[in-house]
Amino acid sequence: MTFSMGVGSLLGTLFLAALVMAVVVMMPVVIGRNLVRGHDYRNRLNRELASLRLSKMLGFLGIDKSAYLHQQQAREIRTHMEKCDGCGDKHLCDETLSSETVSQDVDLGFCVNNESLEKIRENA
Repeated sequence: MTFSMGVGSLLGTLFLAALVMAVVVMMPVVIGRNLVRGHDYRNRLNRELASLRLSKMLGFLGIDKSAYLHQQQAREIRTHMEKCDGCGDKHLCDETLSSETVSQDVDLGFCVNNESLEKIRENA
């Protein structure tokens, strides 16, 4: 069975048009799904962060937790959380965080995330 050049071109054009339409229809669906998954992931990070001293340290340093969760890369947040969870100076952290505000004479050198958090605070 052979098709004339006109029928072959028409079939090819229809196939390409259907392919373009599939992409046009599916793209918003995929983007929407990705946005929902990203939002869910950030909410899960927020819940995990709330159980760590890091959450209080962000407030102590004046870093907005919501902005931190949405502006920092998830990999960096996870690294901060893992360092905080594995820290051996939690008693120093608790003592420092028991005060209400940060002052210039407070030494946060014990904090394994201090350098990174200071950069975030400076860029905020």
